Amino acid sequence: MNIFRQLRWKLTLSYTLVTVGAFLVILLAMAGLVLTQIFVPANSLNPEELIIWYMNDRTNDFSSNYLFWSEILDQSPVDMELVRL
Repeated sequence: MNIFRQLRWKLTLSYTLVTVGAFLVILLAMAGLVLTQIFVPANSLNPEELIIWYMNDRTNDFSSNYLFWSEILDQSPVDMELVRL
């Protein structure tokens, strides 16, 4: 009988830990959903605007790099120290 008592307590403890763990996972997921609805503006999650923002950012990087290199390479003679940077 002593073996079954120990087993019963182990099963009870395991059941309790699994239940509390599942409850915490669900609670964190729900809190994440609620907090994103409260603190994140609705416009920032629009996929079209995210694509436009990403493409504009890449275009700006490309144009600034292009202007930088065109100024260096248009020199006569080319300044090799700037190219090595």
